[in-house]
Amino acid sequence: MKQRVEEMEREAKKLRELQAAAENSTSIEQPEGEGSVPMETEDDKALIDSRSIFVGNVSDTCPYLVSPLPP
Repeated sequence: MKQRVEEMEREAKKLRELQAAAENSTSIEQPEGEGSVPMETEDDKALIDSRSIFVGNVSDTCPYLVSPLPP
């Protein structure tokens, strides 16, 4: 039992070190004041819109559905 607890503690320490390293590398890559999501330009928005489709007149209910879908 003690061996398992020690193993879990080593794994937890390793995870903390990996998380700290990941946070440090993320903060270095992005300058301060900028969000994690880059701002979209008009060209980016136009490209996204060109790939989008509109689906209208869709009902929430389906009369052909016999049983509810599993979660």
